[in-house]
Amino acid sequence: MGIELDHTVSLERINDWNRDKRFGTAVFDTDGYPYLKMDLNLDFGGITAPAFEDNLDLWERLVAEFSDYVTADKTDAPQMETAPKPGPLQEL
Repeated sequence: MGIELDHTVSLERINDWNRDKRFGTAVFDTDGYPYLKMDLNLDFGGITAPAFEDNLDLWERLVAEFSDYVTADKTDAPQMETAPKPGPLQEL
């Protein structure tokens, strides 16, 4: 789930999200916009309907939280058209 913004989001802010959240990984898409993804393990016959519904509820909450997170605190952020795209992540 990507969010097109009129300001940039720092790599530090994305890393903070990933450090603090167990589910829902934040990355940048190819245009430099923040993007949220979540994996589901559907191997070995899938998951039950209640477990799927629970994961869907979790996804909806994460999307709302992520949207608020990346749109907040934009007062000092450069505008998208002048901001450089984030560089590649480096391994630790």
